[in-house]
Amino acid sequence: MKKTKRLFGIVLSLLIVCASLCVISPVAFAVDDENGAVIGMVSSAIPYIQVELKRNDLDNTHASAQIQSSDAEIVGFADSNKVKSLTLILFDTSTSMISSFCPKGSFEELRNGIAQLVKTETDSNHNFAFYTFGDRDKLIDYGEAVDEESANQLAETIGSVEAKDDSTALNDVLLDVFYKANEKRDKYDIVKILLVTDSHGEDGTKRSDLTISNAEERYQYNQVPIYILCNRNRDDGKSNSDAAANARTNNYQTLTSFATRSGGEATDFDYSEKENAFSALKKMYEDEMFSSTLLTLVVDTASDKNPRKLTVNINGSDYTETVLLDRSANINAPIEAEVEVNENNTAFIISFTQEGFSSNVPLNKAALDNKSYEIRPSSGGKKLTVEKVEKNPDNSYTVQVRGDIYSDEYDFSFPGITDLSANKNSVNDLENVEIEAKSKFWIVFPYLMIALAVIVVLLAFYLILLHLKKKKNVRTIKELFETQVNETVEEKHYIQNVNKPAGGKVDMYFKTSSNPQRHITVNISSSIIVGRSNMCEVLIDDPKLSRQHFAIEYTDGVYMISDLNSSNGTYVNGIRVQSRQRLNSGDMITAGLTSVRIEF
Repeated sequence: MKKTKRLFGIVLSLLIVCASLCVISPVAFAVDDENGAVIGMVSSAIPYIQVELKRNDLDNTHASAQIQSSDAEIVGFADSNKVKSLTLILFDTSTSMISSFCPKGSFEELRNGIAQLVKTETDSNHNFAFYTFGDRDKLIDYGEAVDEESANQLAETIGSVEAKDDSTALNDVLLDVFYKANEKRDKYDIVKILLVTDSHGEDGTKRSDLTISNAEERYQYNQVPIYILCNRNRDDGKSNSDAAANARTNNYQTLTSFATRSGGEATDFDYSEKENAFSALKKMYEDEMFSSTLLTLVVDTASDKNPRKLTVNINGSDYTETVLLDRSANINAPIEAEVEVNENNTAFIISFTQEGFSSNVPLNKAALDNKSYEIRPSSGGKKLTVEKVEKNPDNSYTVQVRGDIYSDEYDFSFPGITDLSANKNSVNDLENVEIEAKSKFWIVFPYLMIALAVIVVLLAFYLILLHLKKKKNVRTIKELFETQVNETVEEKHYIQNVNKPAGGKVDMYFKTSSNPQRHITVNISSSIIVGRSNMCEVLIDDPKLSRQHFAIEYTDGVYMISDLNSSNGTYVNGIRVQSRQRLNSGDMITAGLTSVRIEF
């Protein structure tokens, strides 16, 4: 009976302890090492969440996400190296960094390594802020490096930092720098802390264990990951009791666990092994802090102080973290668009930004619709035809148009495109955007080439006509065309005044072009005129003839022929008539397309 009561008492005690733990700690720290090695920073700007995955080989076919049991839509993937980031460097300048607890010379090596890191890594996407702590509860701000000039100035300042003869309450310092980091989060996609310290405790004489429980509670949700480079202690026999060594080991484990829980990592710097501090810092910065993929999620939940479970699935494996969605984006603002042209001058690259969202803002599905982009020259003219829209990894859009894009001012409007917030903010129109692209000369270049080709053809044709004119023995090109066009036209002969009183009588045998030969007899009292005009005594419907082409006269039994200044001339037996000349019976007169044999 006593044994039964004792067993019941033990079980009851265990139940009470478990119930107490559930009440006191409803949300546990995210301490899973495997998860910590994959999920880094988690930053909310509701309805958006940015999640850092410590892998840089992902695309949108490899990952999915959930908040609690609800799916979260992944709307963007970005390389963490290609987004705007701020690293707050927190440098320990307390006594332990220069005392016998750390290798002699390691403080200077670390200080110079930090200065070199700031100087070499600062660019438009990688910014730094530098702080020291050496006086108890005092955090000293040395400024930021945002470009080459400010990086050189800050590096020079870092190089002159000296250690302080004091100890530090690390817990308070970590809380202070956490709040400073949070103040910066609206301006950057990624904000991280790099802590350079040692594994010595806060009590300068007893080397007591680190107490950073308050900081752990604040950092646990991965909002600001902390990376720690720990300056390893000496092992030269000075002040190295087993208790002190165990304390330092425990402290290092505490720092490592703290970094992992925050979404960061910790590593050591052993100056006794002649390790180069800049190499160690650079390796941590490039390989651990910024070798990752940044996912942008959209969630249908309000921001609050309630922790939630985030699950990211990568290739079938789930990784979880407890996150705090306590910040909302400032999304009561329109979307602004920025436009540039791709290298081939065939597409516009359009980025969409919004106040309260530091990178390209995720948009609704209309952003992939061709009809959501209306683009036309500002000076007027035809609207450009959008053929294809593609979303880029940085959430910008490539808008492909038909034909090439030429330098000009353009107007842009974006009907139907909104952000994903409840307000559905739209995109502001753009007017008179100056675009530097392909020169306008290339617009008219094809027409110039066509005109040049036409001119060359016409010139060649003209030269051919000149050759034919000479060969055909005509005076004008027009006559050449008339000859060529009318050579196959049927010709008819009309004879007037055939019964005129005789002075002389002539038999005329006509042959025009391919028509059969005809014969007429003409009475000539004094003279007759032959030509195309109705006024002529002998009318021949031959377009090659002049209206009054030649005349035949009769005087005292003699027949004479005269050319009447015709366009194509008159020929007797193949010889051109230059002046009035005598005709003989049987002569062949050629005029235009007609041959006339006369007999008398």
